[in-house]
Amino acid sequence: MPSRLAGLAALAAAVLVTSVLPAAAASAVDRPVPQRISGPDRYATAVAISDYSFAGSTTSTVYLTTGESFPDALAAAAAAGTVGAPLLLTSAGGLPSSTLDEIRSLRPTTIYVVGGTNAIPEAQIDVLRGIESRPTVARISGANRYETSYQVATQRFSNPGAVYVATGGSYADALSAAAAAGSAGIPILLVDGTDATRLLQVVDQLNARRAILVGGTGVVSAEIERQLAAWRVPETNALLRVDRYAGADRYATSAVIARNSFPAPRFVFLASGSNFPDALAAAALAADLDAPLLLSQAACIPAPIGAYLDGIDPDYRKGIGGTASLSDAVVLSGARCG
Repeated sequence: MPSRLAGLAALAAAVLVTSVLPAAAASAVDRPVPQRISGPDRYATAVAISDYSFAGSTTSTVYLTTGESFPDALAAAAAAGTVGAPLLLTSAGGLPSSTLDEIRSLRPTTIYVVGGTNAIPEAQIDVLRGIESRPTVARISGANRYETSYQVATQRFSNPGAVYVATGGSYADALSAAAAAGSAGIPILLVDGTDATRLLQVVDQLNARRAILVGGTGVVSAEIERQLAAWRVPETNALLRVDRYAGADRYATSAVIARNSFPAPRFVFLASGSNFPDALAAAALAADLDAPLLLSQAACIPAPIGAYLDGIDPDYRKGIGGTASLSDAVVLSGARCG
């Protein structure tokens, strides 16, 4: 598989690149080289992210998931990022032509379709099996979003050592966690409520020795944390190590994840903290580049994210999505809130 860094110079013209805004346009400081990666919709944005890495080249593996909801894609992004594969999006109503064209161009030998038939109908599997490279198409799914994340974890990760645990009820915390998980080669497991029985079965199956909870007790309950902390790893009989990465809001949590996972990245990625589609595919790319996926407001970078950025010295800042998601002030100038 070609390196994610291959062909970047050739791609510079294909993706909206830097042009620093006047100082009066935003409160900005000197930042890394900026670049926007986007398309006219969520599906085309995922294709643009794939093209960033693979334009003019091929890859053995592609992950495909729905772009209409977030849970399946969160698990898929960590798995795709672990092996440096692109994550592309589809819809229940039909495989977008931009997605299909990109898959044909990539000529994969294996396509992992993450999600059930309600999200990705079997007819789309038939289309994928019929493309020129004749890939093996394997569906990974469970009875619900939680079981799908567990199936991705147990089928695509071998002895990862640790797991991320995030709520399946909202996307914000898990977007940043997906990049961190994929970079570290560990899965994301989704949870709900207070019963960790099924979660612990998967932790046991993966032989995990550490669990990283993402977000506060309002999203991953204290009871789940208690049950995890009481679990003894069968191989060693040692208690499972449990950490929690959480902040006062989604932006602070994103910064905590980044600070703990990426002390000195070359790249940073910014994506909308108020919507999920653009960030889904970006999480896989960020993971492969060992880079944080940071959440931002549309008009300015929130203070917790800014504080993290002030403590590192990356070479590149990548903004994901169009100007409705992230303004030029954010992407090009690194404008701060307040």
